[in-house]
This record gives sequence, C-alpha cells and structure tokens, in this order.
Amino acid sequence: MLEVMGVLLADEPYFALFDVAQPLIDLIERHFLSTYDRQFMEIFMQKMLGPAFDKLGAKVTGDWNKE
Repeated sequence: MLEVMGVLLADEPYFALFDVAQPLIDLIERHFLSTYDRQFMEIFMQKMLGPAFDKLGAKVTGDWNKE
C-alpha cells in the first residue's frame, strides 16, 4: 500500500500537511460558512497553517493547481 501511495503521490510534496490539517479546516470552515465571520476564518487559517508552510518552504499563491 505504501508503494502505491508513493507512486500516486510522488508529485505531492505537501500531502502529509494537508492530510493532517484538512479535517480541522473542514470543521472550522463549516462553522464559519454561514456566518459573517468568514474573513476572520480565512485570516485564522493563514495564521495557523502559515508557519508550517514556511518551514516546508512552500509558497502560498492561491493557485490550488500548483500548491
């Protein structure tokens, strides 16, 4: 199984980061989607995930096809 994942995700350098963070992001996003605090949720996510991206050397461009 690990070999298959390695082949399928070989071009995904940040998969582990998203795998760990995505459930929390989904939970928080569901909470804020129907409120007026959406812009605060976006700022919170940037503050929460920014340091991890910085340590990995990732650049946040907003282009999800490249990130």
